[in-house]
Amino acid sequence: MHFALLTLFLNVLVDSAGVLYSGSLVCQLLFPHWPLWTIVAVLAGAAGLYAALGGLRAVIYTEAVQAMVLMVGALMISIGAFHRAGVGTQS
Repeated sequence: MHFALLTLFLNVLVDSAGVLYSGSLVCQLLFPHWPLWTIVAVLAGAAGLYAALGGLRAVIYTEAVQAMVLMVGALMISIGAFHRAGVGTQS
């Protein structure tokens, strides 16, 4: 029971805080005059509104699209790294 509560606490608070902070740093490049707390509040509100209006189905679709983007990106990086290292080229 304690491990489940610890996992829930860490997932909800620590992971969400990291995601909101890193997202706000990226958004601060676009809006440099906005305070960081404002960007964090807007991102948290937008994510909450998206999940509340779209429900679990919207969250699942978003996760599926993110997984595909990550897979394609990983494949592109792997191909580029192997090509740059000379693996698979004929000498």
